[in-house]
Amino acid sequence: KGNTVKRLTPDELVERMLDADRRIPLLSALRHGKSGDMYRVYAIALDEATLEPVVIYAPENRPDIRFARPLCEVLAKFVLL
Repeated sequence: KGNTVKRLTPDELVERMLDADRRIPLLSALRHGKSGDMYRVYAIALDEATLEPVVIYAPENRPDIRFARPLCEVLAKFVLL
């Protein structure tokens, strides 16, 4: 019946978020690997459909514009400073 996500307990969800926060702490500076543009991490969240961690981040010069990207992509495409 399609892809189903394993139901996690609240404690498991919290642990998933804490693990992501340990890898990319809040307010960390990020540099995009290709463009060199600078960003700041504002939050960690869980994608509702997959329960995978996503990083909420914004350009250093435009903190009023926020983006969300899966944690695995952030780790692959950005340099944590």
